[in-house]
Amino acid sequence: MWTLFLACTDALTVNEKKEQEGRDDTAIDVGDLCAEATPASTTIPVVFDAYDDGCPWGEDDNLEAEDAHCTARFEQSESIDIGAGAVICDVDFDFQVEGGNVNRMEYDDNFFFTFDDVVLAASYGPFVELFPQEDGLPIYDWSSIAGQEFTFSGYDTYCLGEADGLATCRIPEPETEGAMALSFDASIIEKLSTRAIAQERVEYGFIAFGDNDASSDCYHAEFAFDVTISYVER
Repeated sequence: MWTLFLACTDALTVNEKKEQEGRDDTAIDVGDLCAEATPASTTIPVVFDAYDDGCPWGEDDNLEAEDAHCTARFEQSESIDIGAGAVICDVDFDFQVEGGNVNRMEYDDNFFFTFDDVVLAASYGPFVELFPQEDGLPIYDWSSIAGQEFTFSGYDTYCLGEADGLATCRIPEPETEGAMALSFDASIIEKLSTRAIAQERVEYGFIAFGDNDASSDCYHAEFAFDVTISYVER
């Protein structure tokens, strides 16, 4: 895990401008903050190392192996520090991080991709419906799906906001090398930014899970992308 600190700029922050103008900042939301200043941006590489040691059955609240049931997972996270006063205004994912070539991913059996525990994308959509919700956002929670039965065909993937026309996503099928693509509407980013402020963290997570195949379950190839974050200082 690594942490990146952003340098401060000489420009006045949004809060400094408000102080000069004698305005109260208590009711200002993310949209207002981003609209009242020119966001800075930074591009950060995020890498989840390949994992092929098999599911850790019987460890860390994982269950014992059982065919066609969600019994074990392997979790990874990458944290980014953009400063205590930073407010995220926009996020752009670039999965073409190898000299312009598409960075392909592969996994077995399934995965969740999260931001501060919010599920951004999932290869197995039905499980997302079992997670608790906060402000309309699905929050990854292993205990909600441990032991649940799942199928290997005929199910939908999941992408945050896609059902409401607020996201455009491409998620590769299991055990198949493919490219991922995610794009979220500003309203989704605003909710995620508000959560990041409340949680005081910016953390991406990748969780692979399986049922009973010791030779391949919980496996994933290296999953890497560049994320460009636009932000303002409060």
